[in-house]
Amino acid sequence: MKNLIFLLALILFSVPGRSEIKLPAIFTDNMVIQRDMPIEIWGWADKNEKITVRFNGQVGSARAGKEGAWSIQLKPMSANTTPLSLEVIGKNTIVMNNLLIGDVWICSGQSNMQWTLRSMEVGESESREAKFTDLRMFTVTREMALTTRDDLNGTGWKTADGEQVIDFSAVAYYFGKHLLKETEIPIGLISTSWGGTNVEAWTSMETLRKYDHIVTIYDGLDKTIDYSQTAVEKRREKKMEMIKEVAYEGTGLPNEWQKSGSSYETWDWTILPQEKENQLFDTFDGAIWFRKSFDLPTPFQDKDIQFNLGMLYDHGIVWVNGQKIGESFEPNRWRNYTAGAEYLKPHGNEIVVRLFDYANGGGIITDPLSMNFHPVDDAEISQLLCGEWQYKISYSLDTPLDLAVYSPKTVHVNGAPSSLFNQMIHPLLNLSITGAIWYQGESNAGRAFEYASLFPDMIKDWRMHWAQGDFPFLFVQLAAYERPATQTWPELREAQRGALNLQNTGMAVTTDIGHPTNIHPQNKWDVGKRLALPALNFVYKKDITYSGPVLEKAEVNQEKMKITFSLAGEGLKVTGDYGYLMGFEVSSDNIVFELAMGRILDARTVEVWSEKIRDPKYVRYAWRNYPVEANLFNSEDLPASPFRTGTWEWITKGNKYGQ
Repeated sequence: MKNLIFLLALILFSVPGRSEIKLPAIFTDNMVIQRDMPIEIWGWADKNEKITVRFNGQVGSARAGKEGAWSIQLKPMSANTTPLSLEVIGKNTIVMNNLLIGDVWICSGQSNMQWTLRSMEVGESESREAKFTDLRMFTVTREMALTTRDDLNGTGWKTADGEQVIDFSAVAYYFGKHLLKETEIPIGLISTSWGGTNVEAWTSMETLRKYDHIVTIYDGLDKTIDYSQTAVEKRREKKMEMIKEVAYEGTGLPNEWQKSGSSYETWDWTILPQEKENQLFDTFDGAIWFRKSFDLPTPFQDKDIQFNLGMLYDHGIVWVNGQKIGESFEPNRWRNYTAGAEYLKPHGNEIVVRLFDYANGGGIITDPLSMNFHPVDDAEISQLLCGEWQYKISYSLDTPLDLAVYSPKTVHVNGAPSSLFNQMIHPLLNLSITGAIWYQGESNAGRAFEYASLFPDMIKDWRMHWAQGDFPFLFVQLAAYERPATQTWPELREAQRGALNLQNTGMAVTTDIGHPTNIHPQNKWDVGKRLALPALNFVYKKDITYSGPVLEKAEVNQEKMKITFSLAGEGLKVTGDYGYLMGFEVSSDNIVFELAMGRILDARTVEVWSEKIRDPKYVRYAWRNYPVEANLFNSEDLPASPFRTGTWEWITKGNKYGQ
């Protein structure tokens, strides 16, 4: 009898454990399901397990395959603003609540798409006023993979209602907010973006195989490295342990150099900030202290004050009047810290910054105007902190920390071919979507000639993988920005303009709302609105002028050039204080250009000329990194796109990915 009981127990515990059904991370409460298209619900379960889905009156069933994957397709449903529940039933049951049926948009690109409302001066007020329960966003966790992945990580779906809006992509939020206002259809936004990334990372290797030099790089990468969030966190923890072992060394902290009233007579002087690397750190790794005194203007007194210091490389601690107001170990992070009114006084305040540079370059890096302080509730009256600061070295590292073992690199951590497509796009391909918005290009500006092929290829690549035909793909043409040393941004804008040759593409021109020294201009609401305009035209069939004027043709007219534009609305117009056209140049050889005078001939046409060029054959417009003078708009107050006619030797020709 005992042997029989033992045998039964052995059989019982030898049966494999039954795993629960699992859904991809994109399926959570508050989700927006795409209207008027087949609805696919998919996931994983035990082999041959029966799965049933119930949603909005429809029921579908399937059995899991050999590897446990299953998929159920429901029939299209109309838009619905009434919250719904979705049940997935197998060996366990999953219920998702507060689902809506509307339009789903992929929102991707680099930092100007990633940029959240939290990073904007209007972010706090926007979040307080947000009450848009039919607008939702899912933010994909920034991760990479060198082979395709079936799932991703993310925040879950959040409603645009209250404080959680502060962490929404600002461009995507304003895009969705405008669509919701104009259509009253629920809008779902999937924010999948990563600052500093190139177009190659967002394109599948199936498409990139046509570029031999990219294939060579990809084939040489170590595909065994795990770039998942869990693995990255473990490596980060090890790296932080190594940094913290030495981060607080030196004489400064034990002697409390941060205390107000400390002696600074022996400290040297320098100018802060730098726009690139601080020369103090050229041949030095270790800790340097910086100190500056300041007074509070009368409107600042008795208020909490925000101090904006730019990016501190690498570890940084900040004190005001001896009170610690912030600390961060991460480089490439904007340091905006707040000091309470109780720690400040009208005169004789001191701000002290201790920087510990543990590898590569270091310093306080930003443009001078961005280094300032202001009342927390009023950024319009900021006071500058740039200029002369005192400094003193407190500790020198013999050699930089060797962090490479904890920071495995491919080409650029998040720039390897297909790495972001694999992890941040591929897991979404089963979703039906309305379209995509895109804000990227800064990282490809030095390879604009190559981008002219890569960018259209990426659009076609996404459309191929989603298998929904030529869905709307709407993108932002690079804003005005003065910083690049060479004039590569005009060529990148021209490459972007070329993508308009693809069906159902739209371009938001932003040369009028850039910033000369800040690659992340604050005005994201106009960017979102300008992306929404082509969406309203393409998808929602609104009869509107959805873009600024775009070059249609340029003709020689005796000693002048006659230029015709599409998307002129009710007519072209000049903006600004001068009252005449600016930003045009003409040439006889497409090499030497002279500034041109011009006038508007009719609703769609302008005429330009130069006394120095008697036989003009070519014309260009807003052909600058920062074309602040360009002032041709249409009746909808949308700026004309920069352009150049004819053929020329691109200055970026020959620059290739990986060089």
